[in-house]
Amino acid sequence: MNSDQVAFLSLLHLPGRFTVQQTAWYLGFPAREIPSLARAKLLKPAGRPGPKATKVYSYPLLRRLKESERWVEKASAHIYRGTERKNRKARMKRKRNS
Repeated sequence: MNSDQVAFLSLLHLPGRFTVQQTAWYLGFPAREIPSLARAKLLKPAGRPGPKATKVYSYPLLRRLKESERWVEKASAHIYRGTERKNRKARMKRKRNS
């Protein structure tokens, strides 16, 4: 954990809205996976942000999701499938180029 992450997670009163990075720290996922979870409808940004708007996530919703074993399973499976798909594409590309 870096010092920013430790400082954030140590706050006595967490903010009502989290950035993508804060959401990742809180849920225990890499920040690069948060947009993927949102596209898969496993995470919902607060409000109705436009496609290019900065996304923020609601702390009460994140708290409920984090405590749900079922949600953690679904989110983890989604990330594993994405990694598997990416690796499969890379292997096929290497085969074609050799």
